Amino acid sequence: MYSKINTAVSWGIEGLGIKIETHILRGMPNHILVGLPSTVIKESKERVRSAIKSIGVKFSDDRIVQNLYPADLKKEGSHLDLPLAIGILACTEVLNGKSFDKLGFIGELALNGDIQPISNVLSLIEGLVSAGISHIVMPYDNRVESRFINNVTIYPYSTLQELVADLASESLKKEVEQEKYDFIEFKRNESEFENDYNEVYGQGHALRAMEIAMLGRHNLLLIGPPGCGKSMIAERIPSIMPPLSINERIELTKIYGVADGETKGMIKYRPFRSPHHSISKIGLVGGGMKVLPGEISKAHNGVLFLDEIGEFKKDAIESLREPLSSGKVQLSRGGRSLEYPSQFMLVATMNPCPCGHFLSKSGLCNCKVQSIKNYMGKLSWPILDRIDMTVLMDAVDLSSELSEGKSSQFIFQRVEAAGDFKRERTSEKMRNQGQQCELGGEFLNQTSIEIIKRYEQKGKLSMRSVVKLVKIARSIADLEQSLIIEKKHIFEAYTFLSAQVMKKFFI
Repeated sequence: MYSKINTAVSWGIEGLGIKIETHILRGMPNHILVGLPSTVIKESKERVRSAIKSIGVKFSDDRIVQNLYPADLKKEGSHLDLPLAIGILACTEVLNGKSFDKLGFIGELALNGDIQPISNVLSLIEGLVSAGISHIVMPYDNRVESRFINNVTIYPYSTLQELVADLASESLKKEVEQEKYDFIEFKRNESEFENDYNEVYGQGHALRAMEIAMLGRHNLLLIGPPGCGKSMIAERIPSIMPPLSINERIELTKIYGVADGETKGMIKYRPFRSPHHSISKIGLVGGGMKVLPGEISKAHNGVLFLDEIGEFKKDAIESLREPLSSGKVQLSRGGRSLEYPSQFMLVATMNPCPCGHFLSKSGLCNCKVQSIKNYMGKLSWPILDRIDMTVLMDAVDLSSELSEGKSSQFIFQRVEAAGDFKRERTSEKMRNQGQQCELGGEFLNQTSIEIIKRYEQKGKLSMRSVVKLVKIARSIADLEQSLIIEKKHIFEAYTFLSAQVMKKFFI
């Protein structure tokens, strides 16, 4: 007796369609799995046996051989429990003679026959679709995620007994609430954000930089003495991050499904990752035996916050060079080569010197020039060159009158409105209204062009810095909903430019 069942496995954040062949032969009772199954899949033999017996079906006393095709691909995941069980039942009188060529199966089995929810279901569905399978049986608790994939018919089930009965009668129950993902929307809930920017007093320059950086997704470095509010400002970033698009939600959900194996359900908000400075290079970038995504991929489409970046391991920080430039990371381990997306916004903080008071109004710094250079040298120039904006902060003067900071909701609305203007600005209709220069194709009036060229001719800025200057100025202009980058936007952008600010540290 022979059967063939369609299913899928994960390869990075992508899915690959595979087939499970089952052959029941006469011989000593034995259950053999071949085709490079992982330990989790090998253990599924006991789950499958118990689940089949729990629904009142006699488990075969013959020799069962199941092959995971293609045989040279390493298979992992407990989601193969269900297709393994269906493959065995298709070789018995329960489902004998039934054809499942157009059906795909994914799901984990409990010992009592319940079909358990699984992680990374989106990748698995896409893997089946790429293999030409658009009718998929899956756990009932994963049905909401499946609505984000178009042109797929889903049959959600919560128990093996109910599924087998419907397969035998050829009357599968499909998801009646299937919707196009375009109509699924997550509403922003202000109560979910514990911290608010109205709790920050003073530091207007740093708050302005954060607003600009969030709109243009510019990498940002905050430098200042201990207790001046660097971490306080950075930790409130989630309260002003714009909402995720549908495609961004799908991509993030796939990443987290692979990374932790526990995420079940769609990611709602942009990630804000804040790893401890003791994190290893593999933990930050990704890798390991299973080649899993690291913190930079978990921060994809969100923010990676490195508090006291100078205390992180040197090799971990240096490994950020390529991801910061390309927005992706290529990992190769043990014959496997996987690529993960890592388009994150880097926000980092650090002290300006060993004692933390260099350039502070307190005048408490007694560090020597060389020790300051050595301390700032913890960040190599290639890393600093990838940071667009740098802000020097100082302790707030408590003797002066301090105004309450703007609320996160106010900043969020400004960023959202500027984002809408930015999308409208890039339309062909508005593009024809502006003056373009050779610097990134942005709209610059003649005065702004002359100022930038003056900076460049005096040797104050490299060409890379000029491009960054224009990008920052573009974000400032978008916040004011100005089509043209004016000279005031250039002047303000220059105060944030990392290449200019870092000159104060003799680098």
